[in-house]
Amino acid sequence: MGYYINPTNCTKEQWLRENATNIASSEDAAKEASETTVPVCLMDNGLFTAAAVIYSEAELNEFASLTDPRPKRWFMASVDLLKEVAGDFPNRW
Repeated sequence: MGYYINPTNCTKEQWLRENATNIASSEDAAKEASETTVPVCLMDNGLFTAAAVIYSEAELNEFASLTDPRPKRWFMASVDLLKEVAGDFPNRW
């Protein structure tokens, strides 16, 4: 099951600008993930964007797959802040 950022008072892009740090790649995400900070993948699905909370290495591998052609941007965000807009996701880092 995926967990996605869905703030009620702004867009997911605005939330990421205000609450997360832009990082270069999924490789950087794997290096920086911890119990308190996890990656977020903002992907363009064509008609809409989605911001997936990457809560484990398996989830990271799924979203970073080279067979997935969707344009993506990577961020790091606080687990505490993410739980306010994405629900109570498991953190397996």
